[in-house]
Amino acid sequence: MTESQEQQAPVVQLTAAPEVTGDAVVDLRYLFTVWLKWLWLPIFLASVGLYDGYRDIQAFTPQAVASIIVAPIGDTSNSAATGVTGIAEQFGFQFGPRSTSVSTFLRLKMMLRSVVLAEKLQEQHGLLQILFAGSWDEAAQAWVRPTGADFEQDQRRREFFRQNLWSPPNYESLANYLSGALVFEVISGSPFQKITVSHGDGEFALWLLTTAYFGADELLREQAKVESAIKQANIEAKLAVETNVQFQDALRGLLVMELGREITRDEALPYAARIIEPPIINNQRTEPNIQRVLGVPAVAYAGGGFFLTTLIAVFRRERRKT
Repeated sequence: MTESQEQQAPVVQLTAAPEVTGDAVVDLRYLFTVWLKWLWLPIFLASVGLYDGYRDIQAFTPQAVASIIVAPIGDTSNSAATGVTGIAEQFGFQFGPRSTSVSTFLRLKMMLRSVVLAEKLQEQHGLLQILFAGSWDEAAQAWVRPTGADFEQDQRRREFFRQNLWSPPNYESLANYLSGALVFEVISGSPFQKITVSHGDGEFALWLLTTAYFGADELLREQAKVESAIKQANIEAKLAVETNVQFQDALRGLLVMELGREITRDEALPYAARIIEPPIINNQRTEPNIQRVLGVPAVAYAGGGFFLTTLIAVFRRERRKT
């Protein structure tokens, strides 16, 4: 390095870190002293939390659980058709959009929370009048707005916070109810899934589970029939005007595949999943989670008590300094 470069080199000055004085920290000995002095406050608040949890346990109503165990059926139609459709696409034909395949069982889960299923169940069973019987006037055959001080207070609160007010139940209301009522649970260590419905009446829970599940399965089967018929019509129309021999073979292969799916679609078998265990009513009803109902509020209330005690300690320290 030359003499001129040494003169131009920047000079880095190191500054000492700011000194932390005793006023910038809280003495832990003082803090522990305050905690011991005010220990009764977290204990009292924890007792309040336990009492709230105890009230929740007393108000808990056990419900019957209906369940069904199924094994999702893999959707292999796309992989089976890859070779034939690949040949067809080389000639500029495409049978349907290119998209990520969705398993039939996932479609079933979406169908169980759909408005389409809700409309079908309402037409067949009048499920809205069963689930929302308190708002239905059988004599007038019309929905009645609930009354009472608690309801009116809730409506005023919702109006203040710009939330939706009460409206007569509709298909969307039924779809939302089914979405919350049917619970899917993957059985650990297996490909099986358990679907459950909880209700105070075990027989109704079993009926709702059976009706909703098999209704959704049947809707998927009907949709598959319509889609297959449309595909067959399109293939036959293209086959009637196509003169290329190689492409005719590809179209015939696609037509055979569609016909094969239609023939093997047994009406007596479930469409989206195999039934491993048919719908049953479980022997045991639901029970409260003791650790969650009692432990969570007790720990939360006690933590709030310690936080409040810490604020008191800091506040007193600041007052002494002034």
